Amino acid sequence: MVINITNGEIINTKDISLHDDILEELSFDRKNKKLHLILFRECDNRKISMFFLNVIAFEMTACDFWGESPYIFDFEYIAPDERTIIPKLFERKEKFDDPACTLGYPEMYIETEMTFVSGDRLIIACESIVM
Repeated sequence: MVINITNGEIINTKDISLHDDILEELSFDRKNKKLHLILFRECDNRKISMFFLNVIAFEMTACDFWGESPYIFDFEYIAPDERTIIPKLFERKEKFDDPACTLGYPEMYIETEMTFVSGDRLIIACESIVM
């Protein structure tokens, strides 16, 4: 399944549920702007790969705010008017006005947030997700 700006809100439906999955691995290929997550689903003992393509930014906390836990609580599509990373990037692009910048237009990207039972978050801004 490919998720992008045209169908991003599917993330907020029961069709895409990562609740109680475990984030086992996160790797970022900077040259190709690809973030790869490997999740483990205990209920059926299988691994799931997620590829975030044309990643323009991501940030993650790992502070165990609510206590240590490997489980994902929620995965959400962030509505355009509630995004945090994408607006910051385009403000910076405008400030520096460098023609070498590879950012397209804000409407090309989606922003997602994975919240963990620990209270930590992984926020990703990208063009598409392949599951």
